[in-house]
Amino acid sequence: MDDLENQSSQVIDDLNEMHGLRKGAHNPRYVQPRLSLLGKPVYRPRKDPRYRLFQTKIFNFLERPKSWKAVLYHFCSFLFIFCCLVTSVLATFAQYEKPMTQVVLILEIILSIWFSVEYGLRLWSVGCRSRYQHMKGRLQFARRPFCVVGM
Repeated sequence: MDDLENQSSQVIDDLNEMHGLRKGAHNPRYVQPRLSLLGKPVYRPRKDPRYRLFQTKIFNFLERPKSWKAVLYHFCSFLFIFCCLVTSVLATFAQYEKPMTQVVLILEIILSIWFSVEYGLRLWSVGCRSRYQHMKGRLQFARRPFCVVGM
């Protein structure tokens, strides 16, 4: 029985070594999340390649529109802003003032929510670029003129 346990332990150690884990990583001490002195899990940056790939796709979609879907999204954003501008101008005429005021209010609420979500996605997705990782990098990204104007 001891021979079987040693063999299984050796196989697990070999697999862990192949995947870059420490020897004895099958030990429950290594499986449990690391905790701070306050008992909260220690933050680890996400290294899952699918997470980074998704983050990169969102970043490229919003910052570098090359696919037809991204171009269509940005074109729709432009049209929505343009419609809001036209209704705002129409609301200044006496004959359209009453109905257009409600429309302008609704459009501006929708635009505010839409662009707040988009700005949040931009700040989150910029973490795929090494220069903008962590909070300091995201603040650096947020200070760019394009982002300040977009805010």
